[in-house]
Amino acid sequence: MKTLLKYLHFLPALILAATLPYKFTGNGLPYLYAFFDQLTGGYGHEVMMGIGVQELFVAVGLLLSSVRKYAALAAIATMVGAIATHIYLGQFDAVFLQAFIVLGSSVALLFKRS
Repeated sequence: MKTLLKYLHFLPALILAATLPYKFTGNGLPYLYAFFDQLTGGYGHEVMMGIGVQELFVAVGLLLSSVRKYAALAAIATMVGAIATHIYLGQFDAVFLQAFIVLGSSVALLFKRS
């Protein structure tokens, strides 16, 4: 069990990295692009790219031991926003489930003993 906890930081980092193509290409999550387009007056793609850049920095931060706790905090804040957006839009898909996994594992990372 202790060995598994030693590598826990890989789980949220891999999930965040796996969802990056949705943010950068515009091929996935059309409901989010439409929501942010409506919210920002046509800048949905730019908002999604910004979220992608943020999640990329968080994923890299989770892999670096010197900033892992801060990255876990950033992942928690990002996933709370993602979960709230999915609930607001009524979209309960695989990405919604992945947000809960990232949230839970990031909370565990935050309170894990070094």
